[in-house]
Amino acid sequence: MILEELKWLPDLTEQEKQLANYILNHPDAVLSATAQTIAMSSYTSKSTVTRLCQKLGFTGYRDFRLQYAAEQSIQEASSRLLTSESIRVAASSMKAPQYTEDLHTSVIRKTNMLLDKQALSRVLLRMKRCNTLMYYGTGTNFFRLQGLCLRLQALGYHAYAYDAYHRYNDTQIGRPERKRIAFVVSTTGKNPVMVECAKLLKKNNVWTVAICSKSSDQLSQLADETLISYWNPEHGEMMMVARELSLQYILDTLFISCYAETLKTHEYDFSVIEDTNE
Repeated sequence: MILEELKWLPDLTEQEKQLANYILNHPDAVLSATAQTIAMSSYTSKSTVTRLCQKLGFTGYRDFRLQYAAEQSIQEASSRLLTSESIRVAASSMKAPQYTEDLHTSVIRKTNMLLDKQALSRVLLRMKRCNTLMYYGTGTNFFRLQGLCLRLQALGYHAYAYDAYHRYNDTQIGRPERKRIAFVVSTTGKNPVMVECAKLLKKNNVWTVAICSKSSDQLSQLADETLISYWNPEHGEMMMVARELSLQYILDTLFISCYAETLKTHEYDFSVIEDTNE
């Protein structure tokens, strides 16, 4: 997501930092401003605006503004759906099924925007080279990871879910035939059990992916790659539903990628997955 990227974009000039700070402090200004207008308002130049847009991966300000407007629209829709008033209206008017559908769609779009597609590509490439996939999480995250591992095992992958780092891992990780990748999940990125897991995995030179809500979180700093999930605690109890939807979308994306890879390498018996659900 553009606003998140702006907070952590490296190697900016002083003028570009000034422009980035202006956009972060005046997020609505971009929706109606031209490149010249935003340059004047931020006391920078039109060329600075163009350079910053290009560092964000856009060809110019026009493409940047179109994507920014789309992201802001989805952000507003997500925030609106997660208010207590919206939930009360949905319940009182018997529109809960439609509300649920809208919530799913909104959260998936939001998560898709937050996902760094280049980071995801690097993760998927690394997964192809590994023969063992390890997933770490606690609470409801752990149970979702167990479900993912069952599906991956049906495809022939050695996939395992853990709720903590076990000493057994120390004896297995160092074996040369074991090419492993680890995924560590914590919504806040501060779960002490998961942070400790990430530290031990790093100590053992295991390539690790953090799945958390911010690239600046403690967990993310210990990982080789980070996949960002959607999380905003200000939205109250319904945010718990949105959080789980966001994580499930990321896990499903990983599974479908593995599934597609399996179909490319050899014919697959579809009934195997069906058997795991009986």
